[in-house]
Amino acid sequence: MNRLVIIIACFLTLAILAAIQAPAFLIVSDTPVKSDAVVLFIGNDRGTREKEARQLMHEGFAEYLIIPAYRQVKTLNPDGSLSKIGLRLTPNHVKPKTASWLEDTHQEAIVAKAMMEQLGLRSAILVSSLYHMRRIKLISERVFAEKATVRYVPTRYETPREDSWLFDSYERKQVFTEYVKIAWFVLYSPFV
Repeated sequence: MNRLVIIIACFLTLAILAAIQAPAFLIVSDTPVKSDAVVLFIGNDRGTREKEARQLMHEGFAEYLIIPAYRQVKTLNPDGSLSKIGLRLTPNHVKPKTASWLEDTHQEAIVAKAMMEQLGLRSAILVSSLYHMRRIKLISERVFAEKATVRYVPTRYETPREDSWLFDSYERKQVFTEYVKIAWFVLYSPFV
């Protein structure tokens, strides 16, 4: 009986510590460096990701902005505005043959790689929300492998609530959803 209580107490302590640290594990953040492109992974974050991508462009970190979800490439003009560039992607680039298995971020990474290859680009800054970055890192390590150098830069326009995320329903949903999607990627990735 005493041993069981100790085991349960240890398990609960570990579970609480894991829950407290759950958001911190999801956040991956590199210092941006001059790259060929900024790749924007879209989401429902009220424009903070796009704002970060544009800011990096205006700070001179890249010449191209790639938005794979929209199949768009933009370039920075001397006046600071962005102009679309027309690219022709083959059907294989637009819809990978295993698309029904892949979640959206994985598909976006595949399309981004195809767009970069078509433009002859070898380095990119990947931009998304704070909690999305670990999954992007896992996916991009597989998709880009040795073909491109990537950096991971979450939007600076979101503030993580690592200390109180358990008490905020929106934060709980974001963290939980990311862990579910990471688990899904880990399950299906050996088969693609």
